Amino acid sequence: QFPPLQLALARSHDLAVVVGNLSPYCNDQLTRFAGKVLFVNTEAYDEHPYDYGRADGSAAFDALPSNPNMYVIGPHGDVPSKALQVPAVSFIYHTFFAPRHDIRKLNRRRPRNTGKHFLIYANHHYIEYREKAFWELASQLQDKEVHYAGPCQGNFAVRPGSYRAGDDGSQLSLFTGDCTPFATDEERPINIVESPYAEKLAGDTDRSQLSFVTNHENGFQNYRFVLCMESYVRGGYVTEKILVAFLSGAVPIYYGSPNTVFDIFNRDAFVFMDVKNPLEAIARIRELEGNPREYRRMRKLPMLADGERTIEKYFSYNGELRDRIRSMMGLPDIE
Repeated sequence: QFPPLQLALARSHDLAVVVGNLSPYCNDQLTRFAGKVLFVNTEAYDEHPYDYGRADGSAAFDALPSNPNMYVIGPHGDVPSKALQVPAVSFIYHTFFAPRHDIRKLNRRRPRNTGKHFLIYANHHYIEYREKAFWELASQLQDKEVHYAGPCQGNFAVRPGSYRAGDDGSQLSLFTGDCTPFATDEERPINIVESPYAEKLAGDTDRSQLSFVTNHENGFQNYRFVLCMESYVRGGYVTEKILVAFLSGAVPIYYGSPNTVFDIFNRDAFVFMDVKNPLEAIARIRELEGNPREYRRMRKLPMLADGERTIEKYFSYNGELRDRIRSMMGLPDIE
């Protein structure tokens, strides 16, 4: 939202930075701004479906700001002088974690982890493949307790009322509502157990709102594995989920855009769980559980795919990344 006073003040400036996805409201309001406008989009979609009245909840992709003085950084693919692909994990790291966690130190050495428990899954928003993955882990590893925090417990068969499927049967809407917990303990598989840290992970007052900013120190640090899957798979879309798992000292079990995540994070330092072929990842998890030396070796691997090159490309708001953004916008170089 842009109140008139803010717009009046903005007219005296050369640059407006808007944190959020594109919307007709933002476009219309900011046409009155004479300077350059940079949209910083952390979402998988470019345009929120509710802004455009899409009843099925489907999102819009490959959209660009309408005016020539407007630019965007986010999951959108690179478009000369218009868009630069910068994954959400880059923004979120600098907003919430950079003051306490230096990216170079994290790359060299993972935080301490007690390894007391096997696996944690903490989500509230229903994504069918994510719920199925947790169920599959519990089914294939019945000798292990798998913990949950929040309403998502692997009950994938019960879809929210707003669920919509595309022509290929995959989930269409990103905005389906929360997961439905198992109605009784008898329905829930015996090895799917609520995390002893569920209250901290879910927040003190509202268990449906998981506090992703502090999960790494409010419980994740006591798990050997964290199941962290994106809500949507799109090139350029990697959020804080895998980073929070790394910050806890656990080994992430991740699913998202392979091309993007493997360009940021070291593919040998986490388990990529392809939801279309989950048994390969489960076999790797079983191997790591049976071989503590291999698990410790994996935890010692660098977190980033290519060290300093990765930092410059994705995390250097005072270096190469900053210069690429300024160049896209036609701004002068900084000496």
